[in-house]
Amino acid sequence: MVPIDEHPWPTLGPQVCDFIETYLVYGPGDLRGQPVRLDDEKRALIWRMYEVYPKNHPLAGRRRFKRVVLCLPKGVGKTELAAWIAACELHPEAPVRTVGWTRNGEPIGGPVTDPYIPLVAYTEEQSDELAYGALKVILEESPLRDDFDIGIERIMRRRGDGKAVSLSTSPSARDGARTTFQVAHEVHWWTSPRLRQAHQTMMANLPKRKLADPWILEVTTAPEPGAGSIAEDAIEYARAIHSGKAKDSHLFFYWRFADEEHDLETDKGIRAAIIEASGAAASWRDIDAIVSFWQDPTTDRQYFRRVWLNQLVKGGQQAFNVERWRELAT
Repeated sequence: MVPIDEHPWPTLGPQVCDFIETYLVYGPGDLRGQPVRLDDEKRALIWRMYEVYPKNHPLAGRRRFKRVVLCLPKGVGKTELAAWIAACELHPEAPVRTVGWTRNGEPIGGPVTDPYIPLVAYTEEQSDELAYGALKVILEESPLRDDFDIGIERIMRRRGDGKAVSLSTSPSARDGARTTFQVAHEVHWWTSPRLRQAHQTMMANLPKRKLADPWILEVTTAPEPGAGSIAEDAIEYARAIHSGKAKDSHLFFYWRFADEEHDLETDKGIRAAIIEASGAAASWRDIDAIVSFWQDPTTDRQYFRRVWLNQLVKGGQQAFNVERWRELAT
């Protein structure tokens, strides 16, 4: 990750971070209702997500990334991060799009006009409880609560000129939507034809509002290789871009995981692996409890490595290692 003081692209990230820490709170959990304090990793991710083209570019001020995929382990606050971003994208004064420039060539942020923000998970219940549920609590308990009409399935600006909604993963539920920002949650579970069609429909809605500069945020843990999920597709696409087999300057893919060189048969090794996968969240995660979970003889270690270490490992029910198959295939 590029250090913040060496950031090569103009970005609205600092303004978005300031807005989050000034006006938003933590969602459901131990810190519920307390003011947000972004850790270094989340701050850097927001800086990257809100990069824009420089002032002298033909696309000056427009977003650099149309699709952002964050592949992070279980329990590091990725749902909450998605909800904070959604809150900014919805608010009538948040600095999420370029509206001007400073004398130094830095972008000046302003709000989206009439935003439409679907927050989607792999089931309707999960959609209501995860990103949308977090957004609802965050806005209800923040200083911004009076700026919105907050309902069970939709949150609207008081003036009615913009809303966020919780949607099921039915493709028709999104077809034709005038999306300005959207969240696809836990896309490692998006494996069925219906879910894959839903994702395709969501992507197809992005070009409809050029002036709004729409984009999608996908959050996930490492997918099970061979399951055919949207998350697995995203990893393969990112690999193709990295290797030069594909070209796409509009994808930002971030994947934090534990290196496979750790000796997981020792306490020192498993602890180091958990800390590496946790990133900045290691400062507040219960590392001892996660280590104990690994040491429990009933624990499915393949599942543990996927969700806690964020590694691509075959499931316990798979006959062979799909990742290894891909390495050997000709």
